[in-house]
Parts: sequence; structure tokens; C-alpha cells
Amino acid sequence: LRATEITKDSVSLFVEEEQSRDEEVGHGFESVGYLAIESGDIVGRTIIGETGQVFDLDRSWQLVELEQEYLDPVVVVSANSFNEQDPGLVRVRNVTSSSFEMHFEEWNYLDLNHAMESASYVVFEAGIHKLLDGTTIEAQNSMVDDQWKPINFSHDFGDETPLVFSQIASINGPSTATTRLKNVTPDTFEISVQEEEASETKSHNLESVSWIAMQAARGDTSGLFYEALMHDEGVNHIVATTIPFSNTFDEAPAVIARQQTTVGTNTAAVRQTFISSGRVELFVEEERSLDKEVGHVPEDVAVLALSVGIIPGYIIELPGGGLVSNARSAALPPSDVTADSLESRVLDNFYGDLAALESGMTSHPLPGNPSQMASSVAWDQMAEAGIFENTVLSNSQTRSVVENAEFIDRDLVDTSVQDTAIFNNPFGDLDNIA
Repeated sequence: LRATEITKDSVSLFVEEEQSRDEEVGHGFESVGYLAIESGDIVGRTIIGETGQVFDLDRSWQLVELEQEYLDPVVVVSANSFNEQDPGLVRVRNVTSSSFEMHFEEWNYLDLNHAMESASYVVFEAGIHKLLDGTTIEAQNSMVDDQWKPINFSHDFGDETPLVFSQIASINGPSTATTRLKNVTPDTFEISVQEEEASETKSHNLESVSWIAMQAARGDTSGLFYEALMHDEGVNHIVATTIPFSNTFDEAPAVIARQQTTVGTNTAAVRQTFISSGRVELFVEEERSLDKEVGHVPEDVAVLALSVGIIPGYIIELPGGGLVSNARSAALPPSDVTADSLESRVLDNFYGDLAALESGMTSHPLPGNPSQMASSVAWDQMAEAGIFENTVLSNSQTRSVVENAEFIDRDLVDTSVQDTAIFNNPFGDLDNIA
């Protein structure tokens, strides 16, 4: 089959016979199948994040166990209730691949005790993703202190200014603090960490700050109802602003709200007073450490509302420019996998590209690491199948997985390659290889 011309609209084909036996090239009609696809990376549907709610949040740190595991989770939270008038906000710490801790934290000038509040959280894998309807989301973690820090988006949002939702995700300074944003454009934004007004130094240590940027949109993708909107008519301190949802939620969604501007410089954060399936009510809440005045000029506020649960989508790019098919979506090897059928292919395969093996397992490029390794689940399955029993790993090309496969006995590793291929791995500290 030969193609004579390819355009953006069509392709011209003909069946070409070879002429090794005679010069006749006539050929009857054949049925032809074709695949036309744009150049670029091919990505599959996976899980890119999740949302949840907590209804008994006070000053005690509460562990939130996630439904999925993440390579580099980005966590943003918001209080959804107003059960006590003392100002405060939700803080996050100890973010791991499968959990994080959060509590409601009053400002330092207060007694820190607080009534139970409800809160929402959203977690994304760090990187650039698309929801199933094509809406683009960028989620990242950055180090930020009290100085304004410009951050450029990795994704090209075109002419549309995205909505940005940020969260301090560490406790590196002793003082309560919040994030502030300004100068959000389609290409960049500025962010800082802000302590209460009466803070003696007003300086703050570097904190890990999670942030999510996404297009204003709403939709329903495989049961995920979501809405991201900008309220640019101004939200202030005087009375809670009611923002109705255009989407139809079956129940009260998880809601995140953040200021997009810093028109007023006094320390302030968005506080929600009520959420339902049809609306959210919120206001800009100043703390009163320096004076009793709480007046705040109107600020632009972005709101993100999502159904509670798993967020399906497509991973477009991970930090470091890599692509990944998450380990949680890897195909496991069939039950009849044996050492004889897989051993030589696994040990001689430079990238650990198990997708090329007859078992159908999937490989996983790691961001920032030029090598690849398969999901730990798949390796455990192979270990149970006896693939690595009594095997001398002399092939230096296996160096990217040896240290991570706990079931491999170090004594079985050929000493001739230990120093050069394994223990002095050129890709960096083996303890940090995912």
C-alpha cells in the first residue's frame, strides 16, 4: 500500500505490486483501513486528581488519606463554613504521595481554639493535564516566601487569563500565614506569603506552595461536574457575596475560593459562609492583630466547584517535561507469567519497557530521570513469579530498577558492575530514584 499525497483533509492511496516475477502490476480492489492522527505525544485517560470534604475540622491536625497515590501531589484547601467569627484559615502540612494533614488555624493574636468547621480539598498530580472535555489544568509546587515571586505558566493559555488557586502546603515558619496573588495574566502571576499585620518582622521562611491554574469553564465529564469561574465584580468584607453555580450539582460540591488581586494590602483571606448544590456565599476576611478595622476594598475572587470524588483526565506533561502513564493504571501481568517467559526480556531491556513484552505490562518514564522503570506493582508480581530468583544481574542496563526492587538480593548483583552501574548511579542519588 502506497500513499501519493497527504493533506490535512485527505490521503491518496494505491495498492502497489512488486515485479519480481513479471511486469504485470494489475491488482484487484482491496479493503483498506487507515489511521490519521496529529503528530505529538499520545496520552491515555487516567486519574489526574481527586476532591473531598471534611466536616469536623478544628485546631487539631487531621490526617486525610487519599484514594490514589501521586508522584508529586498538589494540594489546595478551603474552609466552607463560618461556625465561629474568629478569623482564620485552613493550613496543610506533611504532604505525601497518599495523604496530607490539615487543620483550621486562627491568626497568632487569637487563642487558636476554634469551633468545628467544614472544608474542601482538591488534589492534582503536579503537571499539565486536560479534563475529559479538553479543559486545561496546570498544577505545580513552588517555594515562596514573603517577597513577591513571579511564576511563569508552563502551559500556553493563549489569550485567556487562567484562574489561580494557591495554598501553603508546609509549616516552615512559626506564624500563621496565607498566600496573596496579583498581576495574573495568560503567561504569569505573582505570589507571596503574608503574615498577620502585627507580625514583628513580617518576613516569612520559604514555604512549599501548591497552586492550580485552569481555564474558566464548566462541564460534566464522566460524572464529574465542575465549574471554575471568576467573580470580578468585587468581593469585600461588608456582606457575604452570593455566587450562583451555572452547573447542576446533585449535592454541595467541594469549593475552593481565592483572591486573584491584592488591591487591599491588609492581611486577608477569602472565607466561605455557606455552600449548597446551587451557590456559595463568601467574603474577604481581614484579621485584627493590629487594629479592629476590618474594612477591605473589593477584590476579584475565583471559585472552583467540583463533585466530590476522583477526577479523570489526561496527563499532558509532568515536571521535567516527561510523560507518564501512572502506575495505578498499569496493566498487571497475567497469572501465567513465568521466569522463563520474561527473564531475558526484562534483564536485557534498557528502558524496562514492559509494554513491549508479551505480558502487556506498562512502562513509566519518571520526570527528571532519563531512565524508565515499570510500576512497583508489576515488579512485585514478577518477583512472586520467581523471575529474579537465583539471577545474577550483570547487565548494567538494569541499574535504574535494581535499587528499587527490594526483593533483589544485593549479593546476587555482579560485583563487576556494582560500583559503576549501581551504587554510583550516574542519574543521581539512588535513594531519590522513585
